[in-house]
Amino acid sequence: MIKAEVLRLTVIVALIVILSAIYVFLLIRRRRLPTEVSEPTSYFYVAWWVIWYKFKTDSLPILFAVIIFIFSFLEVAGPFTHLLPEQKIGTRIFILVILLIVAIFTLIHHHHLKKRIKQHETVISSIRVLLEDESTPEKEQESSTERTIKVLDAMVFALECEREHIKFNATVLTRNAGDNFFQLHSQDSGKNFSTGIFVSSNDSAAAKVIDEEQKMLQKAVNEGKLFTPSQRPLLYVPSVRYKHAVLIGLERRGNNQVFPTTRIVPSAYVAPTSKGSEPNILESPLCAKIPLSENRQGQQAVFCLSSHRANRMGALDFAVSRMAGVLLSRIMGDSLTPPNQSQPSASK
Repeated sequence: MIKAEVLRLTVIVALIVILSAIYVFLLIRRRRLPTEVSEPTSYFYVAWWVIWYKFKTDSLPILFAVIIFIFSFLEVAGPFTHLLPEQKIGTRIFILVILLIVAIFTLIHHHHLKKRIKQHETVISSIRVLLEDESTPEKEQESSTERTIKVLDAMVFALECEREHIKFNATVLTRNAGDNFFQLHSQDSGKNFSTGIFVSSNDSAAAKVIDEEQKMLQKAVNEGKLFTPSQRPLLYVPSVRYKHAVLIGLERRGNNQVFPTTRIVPSAYVAPTSKGSEPNILESPLCAKIPLSENRQGQQAVFCLSSHRANRMGALDFAVSRMAGVLLSRIMGDSLTPPNQSQPSASK
């Protein structure tokens, strides 16, 4: 009997090891695939991201709470199992495995919560320092570009906290009225992009997030609803290989309750035109419009957050991007002076 149970556990462990090896092999193979993928594959990837995002925001918290309750009950009831009558070896092994799973799950959960708490504390501290710094009279003597770079540095520092294997880059793109391209206005101190970078003003994520916000604003006006700055949409490209994006917004329903909304935006990524080769930092771009005052004569600005790894952004990154747009609006709203750069000869 004991030999049969040991054999059964050995088979289970062997299956887990084999399946893990297959998963790692497929992951490595996927990284070696060419960058061009088919249109159906791109739509399937983005659609799956939307489904998973809705599951994480709507259903996962409830499911997670139920699992925590069950595991907590098992952890408390575990010491009382020795009061049960004499059990078979299979029952003892089953109880041991369940309690081991509870212990591992609890450790992972506590470690995850510790990291999330530190990330949120870092974000809050960074924003508090920025607001205190902006309220000092000496800030009036600094240029808007210097103040913008400080905001971008703070956002990158906060988001990279407890994420040793992920690197972020924050930039501000601007365009003047009538231009058919965005140009780099400023970036964080890492300076991952060259100053001669240009982005298409028609099919890029920066252009489409502005168009989508205008549509949402017009819809709110037509329906007589309030459109607050917190409802400004974000345009997220989970992976540049699949080029389609997801519009992430907040919609008011019922008695002014706010709910997250998602919608697929086709072909929202266009490779930037640059005078030199760019580093591998633009794998997962996220864009948010920076509101400017009406006297800017058609000038527009977009905050862009990018990562060197695909599909590594979540709710915290989305919230930080919205806050960055508000902070940059305070700085750049009435003092936007784009750098003097010549128009590119060709755009990808």
